[in-house]
Amino acid sequence: LCDMYMYADGCRARSADAARAVAIKAASPESAPLFFGTGTNDASEDAPTQLANAVAEAMLSDDTATALLACATIANLASWVDSDSAAGRKFLAAVIPAIKEQIEDSECAHTRRECLRALSSMATSRPNTSFGGGAYTSLRANIVRAGMVDLLELEAQAGAEEGRTCEDHMARGFATSALVACRA
Repeated sequence: LCDMYMYADGCRARSADAARAVAIKAASPESAPLFFGTGTNDASEDAPTQLANAVAEAMLSDDTATALLACATIANLASWVDSDSAAGRKFLAAVIPAIKEQIEDSECAHTRRECLRALSSMATSRPNTSFGGGAYTSLRANIVRAGMVDLLELEAQAGAEEGRTCEDHMARGFATSALVACRA
């Protein structure tokens, strides 16, 4: 699956199919080992996998469909990664700059919406109280440190912004949700 995702076989159609399959798998917590290793205490085995790293790299693709599927995969992962998954938190924190770049530069409203959905999930996820709640607080802090607050404020404003032809209510809702959580 990873080889197909990374275009290793040179077949673009199969790669697109693999990317869609990965995005669907990312919606399920049972798929954690595909993205974050085995979940053992061994640090080398509880790290982002080659597939997770390929998804992160694909986020910055010039191909709109590839970037969109990668952003949707990240948003799906962010919706369920629990606060005691060090590999999951590390991975999500590492992709925040790529998410920012996509929100700023992508001409695809769907890609920007998926990036905002990922940020909203990261910022609003319930912390694990057994660890003092620091896990998602740190993701919120990473979002703030990445300089995303001004960008979230812009995305949360009503009305179509300059250069965009329509207003995206869902994206605005995700931006507002992330902004409120980051300010809390």
